[in-house]
Amino acid sequence: APEDVAKKTEGSKEGILRHMLDNLDSSVVQAAVDAAVRQGADIVDAKKAAVVEGVAGMAAAAARKQEQDANVLHQEILDLQCKKWAAKHQRLTDMEEVLEAERRSLLMERRDSYYKRCRYWLGD
Repeated sequence: APEDVAKKTEGSKEGILRHMLDNLDSSVVQAAVDAAVRQGADIVDAKKAAVVEGVAGMAAAAARKQEQDANVLHQEILDLQCKKWAAKHQRLTDMEEVLEAERRSLLMERRDSYYKRCRYWLGD
């Protein structure tokens, strides 16, 4: 787990490198060394290259995992924003309905007031 790595390494470069080297697949490193030696490379340089390649592969895998995690978080943020906007839309719709009902009520009161004035002036 990333928390365990952080505790073990305590943020030091050496600790992080040691953790990565401890987790390298030795068969992959050996295959890379064998391939480099067959190509005529020095055994020491081949071992170094194989370790660097393995560490780079692990770093790339860690970067992909972090990118996936970031994408998941981004999607969750977007979902929450959409829910927030939907709630605001619903409140505005409700408010619009209340205002429309109030408008109709005022129109009816205005009409009633007009009828009352007509009756008063016409002596009804």
